[in-house]
Amino acid sequence: MHGIDYTVALPEGGRDAVAAALLDRMRELPRGILSALAKPNEAVSDPCAARSSSISGPSLKEGAYAVVGDALVVCRGGQVVDPLLPPAQAVRVRALLTVRDAAREALRAQLDGATPHVIEETQRRLNAVYDQVVFRFGPMNAQANVAAMAADPDAFFLRALERWDAEAQQRHRTGRPVVDQASRERLKMPLFHDIVVRQARAQTHARSARDAFLIILNDLGRLDFGRMAELLGPGTDPNAVRSELAAEGLVFEDPESGWQAADAYLSGNVKRKLLVAERAACAEPRYVANVEALSVVIPADIAPGQIEVRLGTHWIPAADVNDFLVEVLGAEQPRWSHSGNQFVRYVPETAEWVVEVQPIVPTARNFGDWGTPRASAIDIVLDLLNGRLPKVVDELEDGRRVVNQQETLAAQEKADALQRRFVEWLWSDADRSERLARFYNDTFNAIRPREYDGSHLRLPGSNPSFTLRAHQKAAVWRILQDRAVGLFHEVGAGKTTVMAAAAMELRRLGLAKKVLIVVPNDILHQFADEFQRFYPLAQLLVPGTDDFTPARRNEFMARIATGAD
Repeated sequence: MHGIDYTVALPEGGRDAVAAALLDRMRELPRGILSALAKPNEAVSDPCAARSSSISGPSLKEGAYAVVGDALVVCRGGQVVDPLLPPAQAVRVRALLTVRDAAREALRAQLDGATPHVIEETQRRLNAVYDQVVFRFGPMNAQANVAAMAADPDAFFLRALERWDAEAQQRHRTGRPVVDQASRERLKMPLFHDIVVRQARAQTHARSARDAFLIILNDLGRLDFGRMAELLGPGTDPNAVRSELAAEGLVFEDPESGWQAADAYLSGNVKRKLLVAERAACAEPRYVANVEALSVVIPADIAPGQIEVRLGTHWIPAADVNDFLVEVLGAEQPRWSHSGNQFVRYVPETAEWVVEVQPIVPTARNFGDWGTPRASAIDIVLDLLNGRLPKVVDELEDGRRVVNQQETLAAQEKADALQRRFVEWLWSDADRSERLARFYNDTFNAIRPREYDGSHLRLPGSNPSFTLRAHQKAAVWRILQDRAVGLFHEVGAGKTTVMAAAAMELRRLGLAKKVLIVVPNDILHQFADEFQRFYPLAQLLVPGTDDFTPARRNEFMARIATGAD
């Protein structure tokens, strides 16, 4: 071929063969990709724009694109404005919005429990729209498409519609249009063909009080006997439901704070609760069940020899420490003192032990048996009481102070000996041992950890292909019940899904409006991808690499502040 004029040799079969080959290729194109030519006086509009939903300005989130009427708009600073995009970029954004709307329509149909026919129809539309857009503009994760939607809150939602693994990234690294149907199908996540959202329909009836109890815990996260009675049918008395649940040991009436679920009541400071219940049972026999249940869960006493103590343990009375100084070190009070051998005392305000009266200690014990020539036993004891290791310091001729390593090591050896002797002495007297052990068990061994059971959680809106294990549901329920929770699971134990489920449940139950999850930069998109697959309808705001730069920080914070509650 040379210049403007060229000739092409027809293949074997002539024009008919060419026409047949063209028809075969055209049949492989996605449906709707071809449209009739516009008339000369008609404006040519993007074929995908009509499918993008029209959204009113006030409902838009910061940075979100929408089609209002026939105009593409964006929300900036709370105002709906023209994004001022180049024509080609505007057509691309309109096309991507049609995919977003079709995907949300398909997810909403599943969440609302639509009929199989309706769900299949929404998936058919999603497949058709996706095929059109990807055939024309490439994958959702192509760099050009990611850049076009970078500021839109739904950007990550669009990216999560595709299986963008290493093979897909390699195959579509150029971001070119995907003309092969098999390649498009490989990119599609299960949403295009399967049910990926658990229905959010609230249950309207229950067969037993126990079932109603579990349903209400799932729906409200707390007790509501009136709602339980409604689930059991007209005429059901809430008091009867409450009595039945109490008889089964599922709920208890705390004399101080009212009705609680069993796992909440039979935990915490159960010894104190037992004392309260015993006093209440003397006046009201209905609290006898509380006494019986609490008696079973009281922690067993810890024997004196198994209680770890040392000089400086704050709950040991100062009187016992002073007795130790008298009996072991031979300490005596000066003749002028009338303190009654009260040499040291503990100051709670500063958490510090101080010398009240300097004791007189025999030299052999103070600087020999229990001390060193450079560190007296009394000084060592005072250091130990305040959690310090003894240290011997020398002052040089030039005024500098340096640690004498040899003398310091000798003093620390005496400190170890004093610690061991204190423990032996403390538990050697039967009366003192019983008194201290009783105080320790009643004060510090009275707490029973709560046993969390999240088996009742249904997690509406989540992907049914995800099945949480018992420990994961228990962790979610614990987050819903407690204000501070640590998830100290090992790597691979499912912390990401626990955090995702807890965040969505906190919002569903009205316990939180906005949930902030702090994620290391290197796994940010991995975390967000798993979150979006677990909750396909979740609206995630995932920061980009430039969102916290000085130029864009205020804009990103505005997107957080103006996002949906």
